[in-house]
Amino acid sequence: NDANFSHPFLLVSESLCLNPGVTCRSVCHVVRRHARAVGAPAAQVGGPGTAVESSMAFVDSLKPVNDQLADIIVRVSDPWVETDPGRAWMKVLWTGEESGRWAALFRWTQGYVAPPHKHLSAAHTYILKGRLQVRHGVLEAGDYDYEPNGVLHGATTALEDTEYLFICDGPVIFYDDNGITSYLGWEQLHRMRAASLRSGV
Repeated sequence: NDANFSHPFLLVSESLCLNPGVTCRSVCHVVRRHARAVGAPAAQVGGPGTAVESSMAFVDSLKPVNDQLADIIVRVSDPWVETDPGRAWMKVLWTGEESGRWAALFRWTQGYVAPPHKHLSAAHTYILKGRLQVRHGVLEAGDYDYEPNGVLHGATTALEDTEYLFICDGPVIFYDDNGITSYLGWEQLHRMRAASLRSGV
């Protein structure tokens, strides 16, 4: 009957629509083939109110409001920003203008010491290679560290040549005994990356 037919009909079509590699035409073809297999009348396969029409409407509903959305790709060949000559580099991966979030790769040579700083937002660190001395602990390759909003970090030392992925929800401030020495947020990182791409170094 119609009730028993429409349920698998919709399951097949909707599951295909959720696959970004399947077009509406492919969906219709598979749905019609499924309909024939279960013995559905041809009139039920397409037309107003049928599962084929529902499938196409569902696909249309997935179209983004902003048709300018696109992936952001950073190539392995894109330049690193040298933040301390011969000792420390950064590759800015992404900056979020609306959220203030950002992502970057850091590369430090053995013995490099990052100054004390405070996180004004939460951050995530994943060690790709090397070892970092962070407060009273040591992070090694494969370790993950969650840094909550407001946490203070003293000097952070690269115990060996180290690279790590850093994803931050907002800015970080650096300080010494005399006060704040610098501020690092998405705008500064955006400018740094733009300058490095222009210069190609």
